[in-house]
Amino acid sequence: SDLSYNPSGLYTIWVPATSMFSTNTSGANAAWSESTTNKINIKTFDFAKSSQRFTQFQIRMPKAWNKGTIQFEPAWTANTGTVANTVSWNVAAVSIGDGLALDTAFGTPRTSTDSLQNLNLVHIGPQPATPITVGGTPAAGDIVFFQVSRDVNSDTLETHAKLLGVTLFININAKDDT
Repeated sequence: SDLSYNPSGLYTIWVPATSMFSTNTSGANAAWSESTTNKINIKTFDFAKSSQRFTQFQIRMPKAWNKGTIQFEPAWTANTGTVANTVSWNVAAVSIGDGLALDTAFGTPRTSTDSLQNLNLVHIGPQPATPITVGGTPAAGDIVFFQVSRDVNSDTLETHAKLLGVTLFININAKDDT
């Protein structure tokens, strides 16, 4: 065996909008569109500028997750709007394990702000300066619930921002989940 093998490091998890769901209260609108020429089909969650909306997703985290902070990058687009206007995406998380109450508060949301480069382009927002601290008490095998919202009070895009998905970055500290 290779004794120099270090299993720790950064691991990425892509969560497409198709794996998310709109919240019952103040949910974002699920949308489906198709590009004009090449007929690329796109499923998004559309977040209006007029009011705060939410989507959620959940992941049973790998046992190798170090139970620490999590980074994210939102992927989004817009088919109307003004170039250089900004969209601010918030993500918050809470870890809930076996025998724990589902009605538990999310941790503090973190924000990624990105500028509209042009219409109908894929935009990848930057990672926030401060990573997400997961609410609850994370433990091996927990389900982590994530909530995504648009910070309509701090961004400047006066039209729908269309969320394509979120890339999560977690740290692992084992070579497998045994």
